[in-house]
Amino acid sequence: MTRQTMILTLLVCVLGAGCASKGKETPNYAFGCPMGHKTGTSMQDLIRAKVKMAGPVPDVRVTDIRCRMQSDLLHVDFTLMNRSGDVRRVSYRFEWMDEAGYRAWDAESWKPVMLYEHADETILATAPTRKATDFNIVLLDQDKSR
Repeated sequence: MTRQTMILTLLVCVLGAGCASKGKETPNYAFGCPMGHKTGTSMQDLIRAKVKMAGPVPDVRVTDIRCRMQSDLLHVDFTLMNRSGDVRRVSYRFEWMDEAGYRAWDAESWKPVMLYEHADETILATAPTRKATDFNIVLLDQDKSR
């Protein structure tokens, strides 16, 4: 075998092994997050399934959600984006649910976030109990005078 053929063969093997290790998304999950009975695999489908608004929240939206299991606890990262030229104050809380869709934890308190002009903020959360296998993120506008 020539040296060039051997290098090409090794390159194909390495690339093939890299692609094979990624695997497919688990059914009813998107970006590591449980989708429950909702369908879809895009980030927009995930955001529609997981984000609730407690009234209108102008100029602020969730742009990204990612999940992972670690030490039998669900970890969630989500990004809030302020599309306004003004500072925005919002609050969020999680609704944690078990496998059957029932509440797995008492209602959380609202957590305030200040979003500066045209800025993103990534928020990290960990489920409070191992029973919590699903969630919803609820957003609330703190700038009621707008």
